[in-house]
Amino acid sequence: ELAAPLAEESAAHRDLLQQDFLDTYNNLTLKTLMGLEWLSRHCPDAAYVMKADTDVFLNLPYLVSRLLLPRRRRFATGFVYRGTAPLRSPAYKWFVPAE
Repeated sequence: ELAAPLAEESAAHRDLLQQDFLDTYNNLTLKTLMGLEWLSRHCPDAAYVMKADTDVFLNLPYLVSRLLLPRRRRFATGFVYRGTAPLRSPAYKWFVPAE
């Protein structure tokens, strides 16, 4: 059971966010939304927020160049794939069914 060690970690460092779903790869969207909700409630005046994971490539020169521009509200950055369509074949790990 993880409840006791998690409670100890939370009490000692106050660095855990918990929600009612399993922390699995398929639930990354839920985890991201949970973090954004927490940020909006507890850090509404944060100048910058960054979410990344171990499999994310960070283009640091690009990020710095964007951060040096005049501050903008509701700014998000990333890479947009244009001229593509959803992968419909179940042979792909992240295919999107047509329905």
